[in-house]
Amino acid sequence: MTATDSQTWTTRALLSWIRQHLERNEVDSPRVAAELLLASVIGGERVHLYMEPERPASVEERARLRELVARAARHEPIQYLLGEAWFYARAFEVGPAVLIPRPATETLVEEAIRWIRACRQTPLRGADVGTGSGCIATTIVAESRPRPRVSDQFEAVRLQRMLGADAVRDAEAVVSPRAAGPAELRIEAIDLSAEALEVARRNAARHGVAEAISFRRGDLLEPLGGEAPLDFVCANLPYISDSEWERVAVNVRDHEPTLALRGGRDGLDAIRRLVPQARALLRSGGGIFLEFQFDQAAAVRSLLDHVGFEQIRIVRDHEGLERIAAAVAG
Repeated sequence: MTATDSQTWTTRALLSWIRQHLERNEVDSPRVAAELLLASVIGGERVHLYMEPERPASVEERARLRELVARAARHEPIQYLLGEAWFYARAFEVGPAVLIPRPATETLVEEAIRWIRACRQTPLRGADVGTGSGCIATTIVAESRPRPRVSDQFEAVRLQRMLGADAVRDAEAVVSPRAAGPAELRIEAIDLSAEALEVARRNAARHGVAEAISFRRGDLLEPLGGEAPLDFVCANLPYISDSEWERVAVNVRDHEPTLALRGGRDGLDAIRRLVPQARALLRSGGGIFLEFQFDQAAAVRSLLDHVGFEQIRIVRDHEGLERIAAAVAG
């Protein structure tokens, strides 16, 4: 597709051209990427692309597509190009200052929410360390609040309209009734990056939970030193080791923030520092929830055990990989 093309570029033709171009450049999931890019430019959901396949693109739309497709072909993440990523059935603003939320982190959130719902103490105060986009803190607060019951059928239709029929993952879990959380829940969202904190603030406001989250700039839990004990700590910290860095996919290594990815010689530098800080700030019985690389479970368990955490569990993510540690302060 060039600026001087005289043919009529329909939705069908554009989808085919974009997909083939991305395939030649070895971009992951080229069909889905093509659909997302085209839908973002012409407006509407992915399913609508197939409802109007002969719709002609305007000159302005073609120009915008050329720019986006060229960037995608250089392995810039599609989520950054679109400006948002989906996490726990919610859209979150993302950009080069923050990591793109991954499905594994949803497992961390699920474990934290389960603990919060089982906790009979209120109010609760937690920390989201390395908050990035704020998807963990925002989701925990939003999911811990009561919401009106609706029929599963109505909710499923709403989600399909919002996400597209083929994008509703694990629908039964999404539409199942949610138990009421604590009457009061506050989270301290902490990050070293001022830019990341601004993104996190906007995401919290977008989802109506900004009043329940405080945003702190600093290293791990140091901004909370000397304050009242915490009830829980969540963290998705950098955990890619130095030896693995060159093998990381180019779309991640060259575009997502290195500060949020690289974890030092064995990948555990940040986690190793956080664990004793968390133990010192958590009340007895408080919970900790950590994400790590699939082959780091034994090392993370040892770190938690060494400083006095109890009831340590290693939880598998939705792909069956050991990715989350949950434990209780003794």
